[in-house]
Amino acid sequence: MPVKHIVMPPKPSFLVTPEGQKIEAFRPTVIVKSSFISSMIAQGKLKLSSDVELSDEATDEKFKKLFFDPDLIKEADGNEKKRIKLSVDLFVKEFSLTNLEDESKELAEKQAAAKEAADKAAKEAADKAAKEAADKAAKEAADKAAKEAEDKAAKEAADKAAKEAADKAAKEAEDKAAKEAEDKAAKEAADKAASTKDKK
Repeated sequence: MPVKHIVMPPKPSFLVTPEGQKIEAFRPTVIVKSSFISSMIAQGKLKLSSDVELSDEATDEKFKKLFFDPDLIKEADGNEKKRIKLSVDLFVKEFSLTNLEDESKELAEKQAAAKEAADKAAKEAADKAAKEAADKAAKEAADKAAKEAEDKAAKEAADKAAKEAADKAAKEAEDKAAKEAEDKAAKEAADKAASTKDKK
């Protein structure tokens, strides 16, 4: 990428470089640095308005627009040196390679932080979903176990009640049969005794 600087003649004079680059006489010019430009600076025929290297997006057309901006002219208040300094400082601030590198670094840091936050949020969401799924599965298992235990207890209670009822019925039947046999035996004995008495 070509190195760009802002230069200006010490005294008003138009210059054209061997590469065809025009250097304005009455204002700073954004220009691609070359051996010719370096030689002119060394000879004092050009001076650097700023020694900051500019990005490839920096063009003289953009600088010209800034230099002739009405608000900047108003702020300079007729002071040409102030106008030149203001325009150069603003242009360098926007197009300095160092600033762009810092912005790129800051952007990369922001992107990394955003990714980290997104990853953290995704992990938290996944953990939450996993916990909810585990809780749901545990509840379903507990409910199933509770129902099975309840069904088993109910069956055992029913079986016990049925057995107790059967035992009770059997005992009652047995008691009834024993009483009937006892009553029958007693009657027979009474009848026999009566019959014996009659014969006498």
